[in-house]
Amino acid sequence: SYYFHPVLVPLMPHIHSLTSDYIADTSILEWYDGGSVFQYQIDFSWQIQILRKDPMEEIALETYNNTSVGSKDTLLRWEWTSDLPFNCTTHYFRIRCFLNEKNFAGRKMWSDWSPLVNISGSTGKVPKMYPLDKVVTVGSNVTFCCVYGSGYTFSSMNYASCKTLKCEIAPLTNWSKTISVQNVISGPSGDINGWCKVRKEEEDKNFITGTVLFVGYPPSVPQNLSCETQNFKEIACHWEEERFTLLCGSRKTQYALFEGNSGKNISCASPRCKYYYCNFTTQKDQTEYNFTLHASNHLGQTEASLLIDIRHRVYPHTPTDLRVSSVTSATFRLSFSLPGNFKETKLQCQVQISNGTSQEERNVLLNDSGNSRYTILVDKLHPFTKYNFRVRCATPKPFFWKWSDWSMKKTHTTQQAQPARELDIWREKDANEDTVTLFWKPLPILESNGVIETYEVYWTLPDKSTKNESVPASHNSTKINLGKNDYIFTVKAKNKAGVSPPSSINSAELPAGDIFIEKGIGKDDSISVAWHPDSNVTCGYVVRWCYGPEPCTAVNWEKFSSSVTNADIKSAVFQPGVRYTFSIFGCKENGYQILGYIKGYIQELSPKTAPDFSVQHTTSDSIVIKWKNISVEDSRGFLQGYLLKCAKGEKDGPTPKYFKPEINVTDLNQDVLTVSGLQGKTSYHLTFRAYTAAGSGPVNTLNVVTKENALGLIIAIIIPVSVVLVLAVVTGFLCYRKREWIKEVFYPDIPNPEHSKALDFPRDSEGNSNSKTLEMNPCT
Repeated sequence: SYYFHPVLVPLMPHIHSLTSDYIADTSILEWYDGGSVFQYQIDFSWQIQILRKDPMEEIALETYNNTSVGSKDTLLRWEWTSDLPFNCTTHYFRIRCFLNEKNFAGRKMWSDWSPLVNISGSTGKVPKMYPLDKVVTVGSNVTFCCVYGSGYTFSSMNYASCKTLKCEIAPLTNWSKTISVQNVISGPSGDINGWCKVRKEEEDKNFITGTVLFVGYPPSVPQNLSCETQNFKEIACHWEEERFTLLCGSRKTQYALFEGNSGKNISCASPRCKYYYCNFTTQKDQTEYNFTLHASNHLGQTEASLLIDIRHRVYPHTPTDLRVSSVTSATFRLSFSLPGNFKETKLQCQVQISNGTSQEERNVLLNDSGNSRYTILVDKLHPFTKYNFRVRCATPKPFFWKWSDWSMKKTHTTQQAQPARELDIWREKDANEDTVTLFWKPLPILESNGVIETYEVYWTLPDKSTKNESVPASHNSTKINLGKNDYIFTVKAKNKAGVSPPSSINSAELPAGDIFIEKGIGKDDSISVAWHPDSNVTCGYVVRWCYGPEPCTAVNWEKFSSSVTNADIKSAVFQPGVRYTFSIFGCKENGYQILGYIKGYIQELSPKTAPDFSVQHTTSDSIVIKWKNISVEDSRGFLQGYLLKCAKGEKDGPTPKYFKPEINVTDLNQDVLTVSGLQGKTSYHLTFRAYTAAGSGPVNTLNVVTKENALGLIIAIIIPVSVVLVLAVVTGFLCYRKREWIKEVFYPDIPNPEHSKALDFPRDSEGNSNSKTLEMNPCT
């Protein structure tokens, strides 16, 4: 028996259209799903097959699922991108479907394949390499092909980065070859060349074709997007590119700015030197703006958003055309131009004022001028002072965003005014010449308030008449004949605007009382002086000093109130090792009285020279020396004493190694010293030096020989003579006592030879001696 097994096979589908993009190598396939033949919804699946080469090979099999088929025919759309350029070879497409009917119990099968449709490749009449000018992401895998027609023979094919990477060349068809490049990189300018060489057989010559691959990155999200306005007419937005895409020209990133509230969209200009910006025209009666910045290139797109209230994003233009008017000694009016409409926010401007020694900034709140011209009153200035000033502006709080750039500097000088204070004056009286010299300190530039032309000196004569004298501005003293009288002198400084307040001083010199003399203490860059208070002083104290020897031609002084009894005197002229004498005057009702003197150094140094000393006389056991005191200039400090060293040593010989204990002379009134305990007729080496608190000075040396000791010489002679005499007496006495023994030992009696038995020879008959003669025979 036979059983029937039902099989469900859908109708063969048909491709409606195939659209191709040869630049992007993408294709769009469209077909109808055939749903009109079904009365209810049925699940369908589709397969799309792509083939190429000759003979054809399947290179892709894609599945497309559509779960809503039924009741009507629906056009389906599917997009595909090829890894091989369409120009390299013909690409074929076909589809089939599968019906997923859940209620059908039998066998289900795919439909037949639809008729093939294709995208035609290049004919190869002219050899070419593909893809042409394609843009890809760094790290992509790219396949190139070289297409040529009949009559050409393939020679070689290459790509720039294949010098370091392994690239595989493979045949595609009879008239084309491919080369695959893995992980492409960018060249120095973002583009890399590929080339293909074929040989034309008829002409027997090579033909080279090529292509350029642009390698880069998709745009990154714009960084630090910021928008601001300078004049409420235009909004300037700017941002930064996080990463350079490596793509230039027509392939670079394109930016567009979209504003959501108004719906306006504008294209942004090309960046200048990596400065990215876009200008958007403000909308009437709109303060809030919702910006979206779109960035796109061939490889992708990104965006960044920003919501702002334009009143809080005002960055004004730089003020220009600064002008000065209505100048006085303390004020002037400053005007400038600044375009923009600031009615809603007002305008806050800052004026920077400097005079070379100080600088300040002043803030001024201004209303919108309506004509872009603003005026500021600048006051509290100093007379006759050259000022540099500049301006910048911003919107005030709560709208403050940032200051504008500073304007160009403007320079102007205020007018003169009369001097601000009285002169500091002093007088030096010369009793011998019956004159007084008035001194005054020139006013500082900030107190003279202009150019001093003259100094006016006034005094009243005994007949109540007034006398005056004009002193040129180049002088700071004048000598006046007193004529046996004392006067109260008044001095004023005069410029074009007027004279200073008067400064008066009495020329009278009161008799001196008990005058004190003390030492000042040097401290860093000053000398500290102190004096005893005087209850009779009513108008203060004056400390007077001179930098050079007396009489002083350039007097210096400082004045103090009656309650002050000490001060630190400073001067840039003070030098270490120089003694300065300060005279302390008390100002009393009828004149000035000298109270005392204070001497001091800013810093003590060791003496500059050695004291000059000489030997007054010598004895056999002592030396007396005398010296001259060192001058004040050479001592360079307060002398504390003298040091003397003494040691045995020959003149012009080496310096002795062993000295007697050092003698320290601390009595500065002493100028004679006796060195005792020495030996007579001995050469001594003397060294003498002075010292201050800072140390000892140079050494002066002398060599001295002590005198011979007479008593010692006499004793040295008498003692030996006495010893000799005593010995002589004792010896004589002993010799007398032992004379017989001495005679026997040293001076015995000489015997007569005739009585010697040794010479007793026999005698003859006549009684004559028979002496014999001793004869010497030669030795043999």
